[in-house]
Amino acid sequence: MQSYILDDLGLSDVGGSTTDGGEWFEVVYSGITSTSAHTGPWFPAYKAISQCNMLLGNLDKMTLTETEKKWVKGQALFIRAKTYFVLVQLYSGVPLHVKEVKSEAEAAKPRASEREVYDQIVADLEEAQTLLPSKYADNLINGKQYAINQTCDALLSRVYLTMAGNPLNLGTEYYTKARDKSLSVINSNTYQLLDNFAHLFDLKHENSSESIIELDFIQVDEQGTAMPCFMAPRNSTLAVNTWGTMRLRKKFVKEWRMATCENGFNITNNGDGSTSITEIPGEEDYRYQTSLISEYTNKSGAKVTCFPKIGWQANDKHSNYAFLSKYCDPNGVSQNGHGNNVILMRFAEIYLIFAEAQNEIAGPVTEYQGLSPLAALNKLRERARKANGVQRTFPKKSKRNF
Repeated sequence: MQSYILDDLGLSDVGGSTTDGGEWFEVVYSGITSTSAHTGPWFPAYKAISQCNMLLGNLDKMTLTETEKKWVKGQALFIRAKTYFVLVQLYSGVPLHVKEVKSEAEAAKPRASEREVYDQIVADLEEAQTLLPSKYADNLINGKQYAINQTCDALLSRVYLTMAGNPLNLGTEYYTKARDKSLSVINSNTYQLLDNFAHLFDLKHENSSESIIELDFIQVDEQGTAMPCFMAPRNSTLAVNTWGTMRLRKKFVKEWRMATCENGFNITNNGDGSTSITEIPGEEDYRYQTSLISEYTNKSGAKVTCFPKIGWQANDKHSNYAFLSKYCDPNGVSQNGHGNNVILMRFAEIYLIFAEAQNEIAGPVTEYQGLSPLAALNKLRERARKANGVQRTFPKKSKRNF
C-alpha cells in the first residue's frame, strides 16, 4: 500500500511536511538515506512479489480448474508487474526475483538494470493479458480490485510511455506501443468517463465505470486505509488523526488556475518581505473547484479557510497550505479504518497517454484511427465543462492551450 501511494503522490507538484512527511518528504526532495524510513515501501513491495512467486511456483499443486488456474496466474503476474513498476520508478534498477526464494543465497541478488526490470514488467503483463477474462466477474461485489485483460493493456500503455522517455529514452517505437495499447483500451468500450468529475473520489461512487483498477477499503479498523490521515489538513475533522502531510505546491496551484480558469490571482506585497495571494473571482474549471479543500472545520469547531481562497496568512482561521480533497472520510472509524478506495488507474489517464504518445509521434492534430491528441484531451475538457449538470465555458478548448 505504501509503495502504491508513493507511486501516486511522489510527484514534483506535491510537497510534504518535514515533521510528518517521513518517506513522503524524502522521495519528493530526494533525501533518501541508508537508514531511511523510506524502506517502509520496499519491504511490503517485496513481500507482495514473494507471495506472487510462491503462488506461481505452486499453482499446479492446487485443486483448481484450468480456468481458475489461468485466472489466479493472471492476477499474480499483474500484481508482480505493477509492483515492480512502482519499485523501478522509485528506486531505479532493483533486485529482480521471478521465482520463489528458498534460501538467503537466493535472496541476495544484485540490482538488475532498469531495462531488465522493465522488460520483465512487459513480459508479465503480456502473459497476464492472455490469461485474464475480458470483463469483470458478475459474482465479485467489488470487481475493480481485480485485473482483466484490458487492465493489462492499460498498464502496458503507461509502462510503454515511461520506457519511451527518460531515462531509457526508447523513443518512437515505444511511443507507438503506448499509443496502440491506449487506443485498444479506448476502443474496447469497457470504461466510460463519469459525467460528474466530483464523483470520482466520492465514497458513494466507488468502483465506477471510469475506474480501471482500485484498491478496496471499508470503514472497519485495520480493513480500511490511512490515506485521509496524510491528505487532510492537520487537526481537521475530515478524517481520524489528520496530519496534513501531503500538500500541493503553491506554484502548481497558481499555474493550474491560470491555465484553466477565467481569472488568476491578486498578488499583494505585505511590506515585510511576504506577499498575499488571493483568487480573482470568475468562472472556474470544475476540476480545480472540486479538487481543492477551500474550507474545513478543525477539532475545536472553528472554520478554517485554506490557500488559495485566502492569502499568505497562517493562523487558527487560515491555512497557508493547499490540500487535495481526493481522500476525505469524516466517518472513518480509526486511523486504518477509512473507507476510501485508492484508484490505481482510471480511464481519463488512458486518453492522456494516447494524447502524449500520438503528439510525440505526429503532433497535436494528426489523427490516428480517427482520434487526434487534441481530440483526446478535449474529451476530458468537455467532461469538466459539464460540471455537475451546469454547462461552463472553462476550461477552454484550443490547440494553443494544448
